Amino acid sequence: MLERNQFIAVSREKIRVFIISSVEALPIARAVQDAFEHDNFHVVLWTNDVFTVANYPIEDLERELEVADFAIAIAQPDDLVKIRKDQRLAPRDNVIFELGFFMGRLGRTRAILMEPRGEDVKLPSDLTGITTISYKFAEGDGLPVAMSPACNRLRNHINRLGPHNG
Repeated sequence: MLERNQFIAVSREKIRVFIISSVEALPIARAVQDAFEHDNFHVVLWTNDVFTVANYPIEDLERELEVADFAIAIAQPDDLVKIRKDQRLAPRDNVIFELGFFMGRLGRTRAILMEPRGEDVKLPSDLTGITTISYKFAEGDGLPVAMSPACNRLRNHINRLGPHNG
């Protein structure tokens, strides 16, 4: 009976939202976290003790997969990549990998990609056609205001779907 109980999802009071980003996109990730301060969400950034000493990162991500209701991946154009003869800006590889990792478990509606509005960000062709949430980047104190529309769209989406039951 105890073995069977391990497959029953634990009920939580708050919806758990995991935020994936590069180091360079941490200000954006923190702005999203701050925007949800008064919501019934438990927001976890990858920097909040997710990756533990003497563990493999994939194991730590698997542990987070078990408890997350949503994942938000921020596709900040951090890297310059050469694709055939063109050079393009692209998000860090780990951000795209982790988005796919969470999509595989939570589904496309619960693993959400955010990308900067007006930027030509190179994404894998398999993500073509997926509706993303675009955000406007602003330096310093203007960031929370610039991020508000994107955070409102995220909030509405998360509240509409509610906790993950699977």
